[in-house]
This record gives sequence, C-alpha cells and structure tokens, in this order.
Amino acid sequence: MIQLNNLTKYFNQNKVLDNINASFSDNQLYIIKGVSGCGKSTLLKILCGIITDYDGEYLLDGKNVKEINSKQMKKVVGYMCQESLLVSKLTVKDNLLLIKNDNEKIEEYADLFKVKKLLNKYPSEISGGERQRIALIRTLLNDPEILLLDEPTSALDRNNSLNFIESLKKIKNKIIILVTHKDLFDEYGNVLKLDYGKLEQTKEEKTNNKELVINSKKNFNVKQLIKYAKIRSKQSILAMVIICFFMLVILAAISLKNNFAREYVNSVKRTYPYMFVEVSDYLESFPLLASEYTNNVSDIVNSDEFVKYESYTYSDDDYIVYPIYDYDALNFNLDGVLEEGRTPKNQKEVLINYQYADEYFSEDYKDILSKKITINNKEYTVVGVVGPEEIFPWQYGWNYLYSSISGPSVFMMYDELITFGTNSRPDMTMYKYIGDNNIYDHDSIYYKVFINDVLSHYSISENKIANVTSTANFIADIVFIIAAVIGVIGIIFITNQIRLNLFYRKKELGYLQIFGLTKIQLAFTIYFQYLYEIAKCLLISIILFLVTTLIIKLVLGFNFMISIIYILAFIFTILIYSAIVITIPVVNYMHKGIDKLIS
Repeated sequence: MIQLNNLTKYFNQNKVLDNINASFSDNQLYIIKGVSGCGKSTLLKILCGIITDYDGEYLLDGKNVKEINSKQMKKVVGYMCQESLLVSKLTVKDNLLLIKNDNEKIEEYADLFKVKKLLNKYPSEISGGERQRIALIRTLLNDPEILLLDEPTSALDRNNSLNFIESLKKIKNKIIILVTHKDLFDEYGNVLKLDYGKLEQTKEEKTNNKELVINSKKNFNVKQLIKYAKIRSKQSILAMVIICFFMLVILAAISLKNNFAREYVNSVKRTYPYMFVEVSDYLESFPLLASEYTNNVSDIVNSDEFVKYESYTYSDDDYIVYPIYDYDALNFNLDGVLEEGRTPKNQKEVLINYQYADEYFSEDYKDILSKKITINNKEYTVVGVVGPEEIFPWQYGWNYLYSSISGPSVFMMYDELITFGTNSRPDMTMYKYIGDNNIYDHDSIYYKVFINDVLSHYSISENKIANVTSTANFIADIVFIIAAVIGVIGIIFITNQIRLNLFYRKKELGYLQIFGLTKIQLAFTIYFQYLYEIAKCLLISIILFLVTTLIIKLVLGFNFMISIIYILAFIFTILIYSAIVITIPVVNYMHKGIDKLIS
C-alpha cells in the first residue's frame, strides 16, 4: 500500500505538488487525470523513486521510501513512460531479453497480451499500440508490486488506447497507477484528478479479482547486453582511421626497435662483402682477452666457419690482375662502380678498369664489352669496365690489395687466378665467414676478435651500421615518447568524449536502469561498447601491419615481423590503457546514479 502525507514538491520556487494526501491500495487500478504541466510526471517520478528531494512523507507498506535504497525500489516499482523506448535495431524479443533473460516468461506474457507473433519483428515493423503493449511486458518482466504508467496512450488512437487498457485489466496483485489526460478510462479504475498540484479523488475504488501470476527467474544475460552494446557502437570512420594509424605507428616503432639492426646488417651484407676479414701474420698469434672459446685468431679463422682466400695476383709488364674472391659478395655490383657492363658470371669472364680500357682500347667503353683479352696465354671475355677510383668503394677496406691499385688492372675470379697467379702477400690472408651468425653480432666471439679487440681498424662498416641503427633506435624512442604524450592527451580527450556521450545518453541509460538493468549490467554494456570499438581498430591495425611487413619481406627482402609475444603484449597494453580511459567517466556516472540523471 502507498500512503502520501502532505507531499509537496518545488521546482525553482514554484510549487509543483501542493500538500498531497492520498492512499493507493493493493490490487487497484488508479487513473490520475490532468492537463499537461500539472505535475503528473513529477508525481510518478516521486512514486518511482527518481525524485527524492520533496517535502512530506511517502510511505510504502508503512515504511518511509527515503529509507529504502534505490536498488530495492527498482524491485518494487515498475515504470513505463510515454514512449516505448524500444531499441530499434533489436528484435522485440531481444528487447525483452535485454531486461530479463527468461524466454518462458516472455512467451507467457506475449501470449497473454496477444503479441506472440510480433516477437521476431523489429519495433519499426509494428504499430504504436503494439509497441506500447511490448513496453508494458518489459515493465512487468521484473514482477514489480507497483506499476506506474506515464501517459502510455498519449500517441495512440481511441481503439489502440482501449486495447491497451484491456491489457491492464489482465494484471492483478499490483498497484497500477496510470497518468493520462484522456477521458476514455474513467470507468476502468479509480479516478483521481490532479489540478496544478492539488490531487482529489473523483470516483470510488474498483477491484478487479482476476489474478495474473507468472514466476520469474533472474539471470545476467550477457548475450543480449553484448548485442545491445554492438548496435550502440557508432565510431566514425575518421576516428577509426586516426586510432588505427596511431596503433600502426606504435607497432612500426616496436618492429623498428626489434628488427632494424638485424635487417640493416643483412642489407649491408648483401651490398658490401663485409663478411670478409683480413688477417696478417702478426695477428695470427694475437691472444684473445677473456675468451672462453679459443686462444688466438688463428684457431678461429682456421675453423670450419671460415673459408680461406690467399692474396694471389698476376703481374704483367703493363697491368696487374687482382682476385674477385666471391661472386655473391661483389663490391662491383654496387651502383656506379661499373661504367659499362656487368659482373662476371664464370671463370672465363673478367672486368677491366677504366685505365686498362683507355690504354689498350680506343673504342667507347660500351664497344669494349665482349672483346677478348689474353692473360698468361689464356683468352678471357671482357664483360664490364670499372670506373674511376674515386667512385669504386675500396674505401670500405674489405680487400687491402685493391688499396694499392694505381694503373691498368684486371679483375678475375679467384678460382681461376690461383691456377697461374702467385701469392704476392703471404703475410696477409682473406677469410670469409660462412657460419650462422655474423661478425657484427655484438654477442659473438667474432665481433670481439675482428671488430672490438683485434682488428679495430676494420670498423668502417661497423661504424656505418652503428650510426644508422642508433638513428633508427632514436626515431623509435621519439615515437614512443610522442605516443606517451598523445596517450596522456588522449586520456583527457577520450574521457571527455565518453562523458559527453554518456550525458546525451543519460535518458536512455536511466530508463534502462528503471526498466530493470542494474548498474553492473549498464557498466558492462558501456565497457563492452567502447572496448569493442577499440578491438576493431586493434584488429585492423595488426592486420595492416602484418600485411605491410609481408609485402616488404616479399618485395624488398626485409623481415620486420615481430613475434607473437610482442603482439600479445601490445594488445594487452592497448586494452588496459583503454579500460583505464573508459573507467574514469563510467565510474563518475555510476557514482552519480544514472537513474537520477533522467529527472
């Protein structure tokens, strides 16, 4: 039973409800009539527990409502507003399941109110009267003791209005209070008139003895909450592009940090034969400092991980023949080294330098190609002309023999030259590393021997690699710093955006809470909605990153893939960051009480 004693409500010094005294008994239908603006909706919101700042007493079964918390009030009171407020992109049944995960009860109510055939339709496919009956079922799903109806037939015609009131007559064991400005319902219930704050009874109470008892079960319907969250996701294309780009940049920075040094070394290795090292006699017995693998340089270079090349040359009166040690590691392949032609592909092909070409041939360099020259009574084909010394990359120091070139020269494959040449510098030997590591791996013993401890003069490529790698790491660090700054700014911006979005949705969220959704369910829905949007961007950015790295690998040969551990860590970090960003406004709104915001 409801008892109102001297109930008064002010809005900005205006008295909306004036010293109301009234009682509402169990199992009764009450019709409160009045013109628009007379205080009907305000009275219902007080009875519902939305408005609590009033004067006087509101007693429910003898207990002051102000002593009953809002959670308990929602179990007691069911509220139905003028609009059906059905979610347009959910079916009728999904709308009901969103409030209560009880198929059996929904089917029973639908059958009772003759809307069973509408369950699989969308709100836009049914009439206004049918939507209101669905909204009534939604209100009844939580088995409230008090049913408050705020102008439920205001948008309905006479026939639909009468159909709706006939539906109400099937409900029993509840206090039903219907607010309206129509005169159609006077004979169906106990009529009270609200005249600008004054409430007076005009008809005696009538009792309807037909009972309606449908048992209920409670359940946290995750599936429907997720479906609702997805349809409320309205991320703009521009926002998605910005977020995806930001995530892609972070992934690129992680990849750069982890892969650039290795891939740049591999690139240099393909371009410059820096896997060759030169070792002189005085170094052969050089003791290694703190080496746990070997005692001297000789033990290392004579292992199975190195191929030995001695310093063979062949001298004629007018020119010198120099070795090309390895076809796969030709400096001659570099752009600009050859004036004309290509590098040798077999032992019967040679290169000549521009000095040899100028002295022995009077034709253009292009016309020299395919000409035959004789060396030590053997005939060889000229396939390329090496340009001036200043553009030839001898400065990289990978072959000390080349550093002494000052006149006409021929370059021949090493395996051919050793058949008739002589070892002109027995004290200097070239070695090519063929192991699984590389000389410039700082954790390798070869780095300690040939770069750091012993052959410190052999460090031009190392310096180049170190400088470029350092620059790449610096860029990656800058990206991370920028990302951190943007992240802080993003927390402020995104939380304000979420707060603004929740403000505009306060009526929707507030009524959902009145209809039976708990704060935990609403919080879950809001979290899922925004995390779902972030997850979409996260997935798109990872796919774009993987596709891009795959294309780079196939086209350019660089492997910038990162391990699954880094990807999982990236996903975890983004989701935790997003959860923190979402938590700030959501907790703020939950603390205020979303149901209070609709008043």
